[in-house]
Amino acid sequence: SKESGDMSKAPYNDVPPAISYDPHRNLLVWTLPRGAPSGSIDHRGDYKFESYPPNSPKAKKDQEDKVHFMAWASDNGGFVKAWDFSLVDALVHENAAAATSSPQPPPKFPPVAVMNLPLTQLSLSSSAVHVTTMTGLSHSSIPATTLACVCLSDDSTEVHIHAMPLPSLVVNAEDLGRPTPASITPLGGMKSPKNNSSTIPPKILYAKSIKYHAVPFASAVRKSYQIVNGIIRGSCVSGSALWPDTLAVATDQGVVMINLVEGDSWASKVDGSLLTCPRKVISQSDGEYKEDLTTIATPFVPSGPFHTIISGGLVGGVGNRAGALFVEGNAVYASRLGTSISSGNERRQFHIEKVTLPDPVLLCQLPYRKLPWTTIRTTQISTFIQSAKPIKLPPRLIPSPSGKYVCLFWQRDKKYEILHAGSLLVREQVHGSSNPSDSYQQGVSSSVDEGRHILSFAWVGDEDQFAILKEPRSLSNAGAGSSAMPDGRKGSMKSLFTTSNGDANNDVGCPDNNNTTSNCDVMDRPIVELKKIAEAEVDAVELAAGASIAAATTVSLGYITVRGSDCTSPTALFGGPALCIGCLPLADKLSHYKSRREEGVAYFYSRRLLAINENDDRASAYSTVGPCIPYPDHVCWDDSGKLCAIALGLRVAIYLSDRPKFTLLGSVNVMKQIKCGEHSSLISLKFIHNVLYCSTPSSVHCIFLGDVKNEATVCELDEFTIASNTVPVKGLDNPDYSMPVPIVASLSRPHVLSYHSGGLLVSTSSGLRFLPMSHPILRIGTLLAANLTEKARKWISASPNSEHDAIAHFLIRRGRPDLAINELKGLSMEAYIDLCIQYDRFEDLETLFNDNGSTLIHEICDWGRGDINGGYSAFFCICAYFLSRGKIECAKRLTRVSLSSDIDELRVDAMKLAAVIGALDKNDGKNLLEEIMDSMDEVSLVSTR
Repeated sequence: SKESGDMSKAPYNDVPPAISYDPHRNLLVWTLPRGAPSGSIDHRGDYKFESYPPNSPKAKKDQEDKVHFMAWASDNGGFVKAWDFSLVDALVHENAAAATSSPQPPPKFPPVAVMNLPLTQLSLSSSAVHVTTMTGLSHSSIPATTLACVCLSDDSTEVHIHAMPLPSLVVNAEDLGRPTPASITPLGGMKSPKNNSSTIPPKILYAKSIKYHAVPFASAVRKSYQIVNGIIRGSCVSGSALWPDTLAVATDQGVVMINLVEGDSWASKVDGSLLTCPRKVISQSDGEYKEDLTTIATPFVPSGPFHTIISGGLVGGVGNRAGALFVEGNAVYASRLGTSISSGNERRQFHIEKVTLPDPVLLCQLPYRKLPWTTIRTTQISTFIQSAKPIKLPPRLIPSPSGKYVCLFWQRDKKYEILHAGSLLVREQVHGSSNPSDSYQQGVSSSVDEGRHILSFAWVGDEDQFAILKEPRSLSNAGAGSSAMPDGRKGSMKSLFTTSNGDANNDVGCPDNNNTTSNCDVMDRPIVELKKIAEAEVDAVELAAGASIAAATTVSLGYITVRGSDCTSPTALFGGPALCIGCLPLADKLSHYKSRREEGVAYFYSRRLLAINENDDRASAYSTVGPCIPYPDHVCWDDSGKLCAIALGLRVAIYLSDRPKFTLLGSVNVMKQIKCGEHSSLISLKFIHNVLYCSTPSSVHCIFLGDVKNEATVCELDEFTIASNTVPVKGLDNPDYSMPVPIVASLSRPHVLSYHSGGLLVSTSSGLRFLPMSHPILRIGTLLAANLTEKARKWISASPNSEHDAIAHFLIRRGRPDLAINELKGLSMEAYIDLCIQYDRFEDLETLFNDNGSTLIHEICDWGRGDINGGYSAFFCICAYFLSRGKIECAKRLTRVSLSSDIDELRVDAMKLAAVIGALDKNDGKNLLEEIMDSMDEVSLVSTR
């Protein structure tokens, strides 16, 4: 700025910034050290402002704004400045489109937000900011529309997380009823400036930071460590935008690893195993030596994305097109999905596209969700804000199986709310309508049910029933308590990945007195309540008179008796055709040698056969079916209720449910190589058209199944990585037709929503993303799984002949050898013959030899000859195959054709075949043998001459 600072020096001569980049949100972040002058954040000098007459109200207001700015920036522990690159990209594209004959200087682009850090953070000098602070991280416990900074405390004994909102969440007092969703605009909330951007500057958001979380290093000082002076002091903080919830801190005692988040709540897990002097100590309980090192457990990530898709079914899309439902601030919005411009026949996938949600419609305001940020002063180039309370994460969206309802579940707040999607979309359809008769439909309340002190939520069956896991009454009555989260990640998975057949008709799950939780402890155990939704009849006359009616109501069906003993407690629900309830042992009942997750179990609960026949929906009609399974991370069913996927760590087991059988089809490890620091668990599973899609915190994968219907064959599973933040071992410049090259990009906790425009629509904490699936193998696999054989046949025929062997292998594992034999014209001869014999296509093989007999016999006469297993040639084996299928004439014809060859080995094979044919038909064998002898005599006579 021209008004502050020495003009003889560059603006950042004395305050060099530490620069970082956030790939999730496309943000460039600068961190300035403590005591940075106000000129380092003042961008008024970049623009020419209107001059006001002296002593005018506007001139006085401008002078007051300058004084406020100087006071706001005077006492600081440093500044954090963020540039939104999506705005920069839009500006560059716009200037490139408007080409001019004369060169134009590049426009100046100020940051979208500036955060004032407190004096309690450690930043001793301009060079210390590079090691004592870490910015550009998108933590999973706060929304992606916030700017966070990790720094050391002034005494170096704690790590602090400070944050402020980005402009999309900040609203003026007069705009509280119509907030602008961050999902439809860049983070700056501004449109790209035009050619007059140098005269009309965008607003810069200024805010004081709020401390969201603090992690003391003292939590690592336990009995298992011998710490000098009993104090640990940090000196350097390091992290990565790819794994924002894990930090490494260098201290005077060694290195500590910090896990900031568990689920969507803050955590303070400090791993001091890298400290200098870990020691084993004597346990106070039994006097035995036991190692008590603190380890970082993989966090439990709540299921459910931040967006959900509305398309088809009884609800229909938004405006007859597929739409997205999402929550921003304190409101629910709906928006149409446009058609993606993904590439069609490219062999490789190149990049991930950001999906914008244009023209969103405000559907309803959520109760108890106040906007946390408001403006207090607006100047010509800046906006100062104040905070009401820390901002919270948006809810996870869990649509019902019928698509009529959607559940909003706040994991951290332990509450849920169910909305009726149909009445929500009525508002979108009548939005802007001039017909007064349409307005009465808005009298239907979209809220169906809500509840607090809920640990888990799951939809059950396909009739809009749901189960909720209520907090123990002793805790909910006291207004305290937290959900029991798993804290281990090890354990045997042998029982999960072995075939088991359970009789679903037997009431094996009826718990007896020994397995049922005792009445005296019921207050200390979470309980599972079953509810169903009954849609209300809408009376147009009442609504026209101004009455308000709920779209649906809920009816309690009772409480499910959870199988288990006094030592276990239900902690998680997994929905589907059969309800799965996971139970973990109580803390005081744990074994000394196993973690809580290791000893956890889960049971499937379903209605008894008699209750199904009598349409009995009560919770008392539910009992366990099948054996217990290890405590899963996720359970997912397909739309038909036949396929069930169970995830434990990075391994997925897929079962076929066909009463009374529950058969294991196969299991696959999603990521075979795990880098140090990666979370070893999946965060989502979803079946789309018989293809299983799964995701880790930073990657998306698909699993293709084989022939599920044929019980006589093995169901082959093939896993492919669609997108990941790691570069594959083979690199990106060596494409393999049979193994698609994954997209290398940073994804922040992706959840697969739907298949859309030839790719996957993925919900991340930073918005919607589109993952193109343009590789032929992925396209062929998805089309075959969806039973779109004709479309898949076009992709197969268009593939190059050099890749037909690889495609044939893929088709065979999908249970489609007919396509491999009939459509792949470039198959090698050996592969084609093997397929015909393996799948008993003797007619195709006979046609092949009838058309090309003499040529093929010379080509295959040496295949397999001289092998240790008998030395039979391919020619002999093929003729023997024809004989086994009753094709004696074809075998005789091939044998006679071989006599015209001058290869002695073929004549030997012909004699062997004549002997076999003679065993089947004595006369034919005798005649064929005579022909062979005559042929050998002629050859002998020619050779003597």
